[in-house]
Amino acid sequence: DMVNNTIDYYDKNGKMHTIQLNEELFTLDMFSPEELIMFGIVNYSGYDYTGRRLTGKSGTYDFFTDWSVDAFRPVYYSGYIEDKFKIRKFSFSVGLRMDVYDANQPVLKDKYSLMEIYTAGEVSEISNTPVAHPSNIGDDYKVYVYVDNPKEIAGYRNGDVWYDFNGEETDLISFAVPYLISPDILPFGPKWEPDMTFTGYKPVINLLPQINIDYTLSKNTQVYFNYNSYSQNPELYNEFRPDLYWNWQHINTSTNPALKPLRIDKFNPGVRQRIYKKLFFDGGVKINSLNNYFYYDMVYGAYPHDYYTLLNYDSAIINKGIVASLNYHSYKTSGFNLNVSITKFLTDEFLFFPNNNKYPNYSETSDLIINTYAGFNFGIGRDYIGPVTNNWKILEDFGVSVFEQYKKGTPYYYTTKTGERELKYTPNFYMFNLKLEKGFYLESGAGINIYLLIENLFNYKNVFYVYPQTGEPGDDGYLSAQEWQTEINKQLDPQSYRDLYSIHLKNPQHYGSPRILKAGFILHF
Repeated sequence: DMVNNTIDYYDKNGKMHTIQLNEELFTLDMFSPEELIMFGIVNYSGYDYTGRRLTGKSGTYDFFTDWSVDAFRPVYYSGYIEDKFKIRKFSFSVGLRMDVYDANQPVLKDKYSLMEIYTAGEVSEISNTPVAHPSNIGDDYKVYVYVDNPKEIAGYRNGDVWYDFNGEETDLISFAVPYLISPDILPFGPKWEPDMTFTGYKPVINLLPQINIDYTLSKNTQVYFNYNSYSQNPELYNEFRPDLYWNWQHINTSTNPALKPLRIDKFNPGVRQRIYKKLFFDGGVKINSLNNYFYYDMVYGAYPHDYYTLLNYDSAIINKGIVASLNYHSYKTSGFNLNVSITKFLTDEFLFFPNNNKYPNYSETSDLIINTYAGFNFGIGRDYIGPVTNNWKILEDFGVSVFEQYKKGTPYYYTTKTGERELKYTPNFYMFNLKLEKGFYLESGAGINIYLLIENLFNYKNVFYVYPQTGEPGDDGYLSAQEWQTEINKQLDPQSYRDLYSIHLKNPQHYGSPRILKAGFILHF
């Protein structure tokens, strides 16, 4: 009885006895680390396999000797310099940011193999038989041989690009395995050394220009050019997990500690035009370039078997669009302020992945966004336009504002049973926020602003992610699919299995926030 920490047993006469224990009935150290890791019961970093926190820093490869896994210790830093100046009708703001990211951990030497592969420059003969490589095959290309005839070259690979034995580019090489430097040494076995499989992460340096140029064409017209860039460090599936490599034969999904930061470059040329007094129009072109975009895919042709992981997309993903906004603002502390903006992206329909495989663009970008802001303030002092009682300006510095956002659903692709990919969209996104704010001021000049912010006023149920097979955020179709019923019913407790799997699917990150009320104050000194 795990609840009461007791054990019932019967003696030789059939009489039941109960033992009361002061310790846990079961502890992880009753099992070997091999048992716990092989069946995916535990994974850990900064702790040992029983859950005890490690003291100090572990060795990089200690797992392969004592099963300990050091904590993830990335290193990243940045620096920024900026200058602002004017030349006649031009206004410049020019800056440069440097971001440096070092995952500070081992990575696979080759994502396609757990062991080192001979390159074409290292292979002049196989089993005393001379080898002549095609003229277009570089010395650093990896060599592959046939499974049933390891003395004959089947093809080559350069990064993600495959070639047959004639040097012709191909999708994959059939019936081939890598020509291993140490074919008799098993990965992570007795004679294995870490440098046969791993190398250190190479720090990534991103130089990120920030350029903003305004040109006053006339009294009512201004032309501008903005170029802003930033990077985003990887956050998922990027930790070094030695337990996954050790258990490679039993896994089909792995982390990728070699992930590079995502880089985004935004170009926005446009024109700002006064239409009438306080009413302005702003229109321009928006070009977003995404480099090293994160995507989930299978590494085909990997040795000893294919696996899924998170990868960086090698080419830039360009999203082009137009943006237009209408702005009205009051020059006083009282009056209306209004902004309506529309962004429409014209995304590429396809992306080209390694081996020239063409896939639909699933960069999860909404191609239509409409933002609306409207606010009214009764003003301060001489600007006040509200009711007055006994020289008391009742609504002085009282404001009401609303913010509305509409985003078209993001694309995803459903794969039919025949293997065809159908384009679908997540539900559209709606947000409506209301803010009430009142300011109070003292003769000393200090003041306080009290506000009430209601986010998602109408409590829209927004969905950020759906399972492609069903289009639902909380159901992937597995429990109801006819082909999986036999597997489900073979579980130790099918109903418990169904309940736990259903709970697993209910990910709160798939949904937007419900209605939230926030009250607060801001002090001014």
